[in-house]
Amino acid sequence: MKDYVFRKGQLLIRGRMYLPHGEADVSGYPLVIFCHGLGSNYRELEHYGPFFAERGIACFLFDFCGGGAESLSDGDFSEMSVQTEIDDLRIVLQEMKKLPTTDTGKIFLMGESQGGYVAAAVAAECAADTAGLILWYPAFNIQEDSRKRDALPSPERYDFFGFRLGERYIRDALRIPIWEKAAEYKKNVLILHGDQDDMVPLAVSEKAVQRYPSAALQVIPGGGHGFEGDDRWRAAQAAADFILSH
Repeated sequence: MKDYVFRKGQLLIRGRMYLPHGEADVSGYPLVIFCHGLGSNYRELEHYGPFFAERGIACFLFDFCGGGAESLSDGDFSEMSVQTEIDDLRIVLQEMKKLPTTDTGKIFLMGESQGGYVAAAVAAECAADTAGLILWYPAFNIQEDSRKRDALPSPERYDFFGFRLGERYIRDALRIPIWEKAAEYKKNVLILHGDQDDMVPLAVSEKAVQRYPSAALQVIPGGGHGFEGDDRWRAAQAAADFILSH
């Protein structure tokens, strides 16, 4: 594994690369960039790094700026939005492309929940730089939720399951046409979603798979928002199979 630091203006983005078979670089291997969800950090996903590496896939995990209380990247949570995270991922993707050993035809974007929303938006903008897209319970309902939230009085509108959202969060979520962006992405997409998800309903991914020109939806029976136990490894194996077959 190898740590990286990228600059975003005055802020630093920090992440970690897991390399296949103890290699020193990603030469010849596919690369997946995995994005964490709202308020989380890459250590919550770190167990997936060795999983992908053991299967011949380089895996890069990183913290969004202001992404959560335990983020190793700079920035404040109150200044974070889907747009700031889109900007972060765009930088990470471009920096990964610059690595002399990266096969630019084998880069996949992957994300969970809000990280899936962000990965989907960047994939649409940077389609030529990606080989495919993997989404776990993607939070494409962020705009709808923000529209309802915007109608609430302050400070109630900014409270989200113990998180205190900033004003920019709602403003940016309302203006980004995520469904239109999904329709623009022509490459292969794999979506995994639990049928017991109480934060992002399965119907959101059922709608998404219809919007994408080339997408498949795998439903995890009994799966909630955040895969646990056997579901975790079932989803990870599906993602690995998708990467290796595309």
